[in-house]
Amino acid sequence: MILGQAMQGPRAGMEEQVLSWDEVQAWFKRIFLSGELMEGSQGNAERLSPVAAAHRILTNSFGLIPFGAYRKDGDARIPYEDEYLRRMLKVRPNDHMSPFMLRKVVMSNAFWHGFGAVWNRRDSAGQVIQRLPLPTECCSILKDPDSGQYWYEYNVDGVVKRFSNYELSFLFFETYDGTRPAAGSSSAAAGGW
Repeated sequence: MILGQAMQGPRAGMEEQVLSWDEVQAWFKRIFLSGELMEGSQGNAERLSPVAAAHRILTNSFGLIPFGAYRKDGDARIPYEDEYLRRMLKVRPNDHMSPFMLRKVVMSNAFWHGFGAVWNRRDSAGQVIQRLPLPTECCSILKDPDSGQYWYEYNVDGVVKRFSNYELSFLFFETYDGTRPAAGSSSAAAGGW
């Protein structure tokens, strides 16, 4: 009997209280936000565990997807065997990243900014020698009024480089035209669209 009472501990009393909606919101702010209003930004969103979890799950899952090269033969897709391209996609896309990390970074850019891009850097013979992820927040999308061609201009640490779309591989989180992120995306890369 003494052991049973010791394990149960003291009995707690319960009190019901009706709260107004304003009081409930204040309680949530106090519990989750320490009473401070949070500005809507990527940094603040990353601190919210559901957003951070969604980002982590999505980027890690995308990073694990195996990629390969295929060529079209009529309606069929046939695996394209090229040892150099296989190495770029499956072993080492650049000197600093694994294929997993490259895909994770590109998906992270798409998650936060609406799209991610990879520069398929080529040598003088046209062979892809590196695949480098580009920071989406440093991108402006420009359209040539004469030709209608789109250009992707990146300004990274004061160095400006302009790419045509064939030099880049894109991953859009949402897009309606394959050129720009969807209007709902919070993208600094939208370049005033």
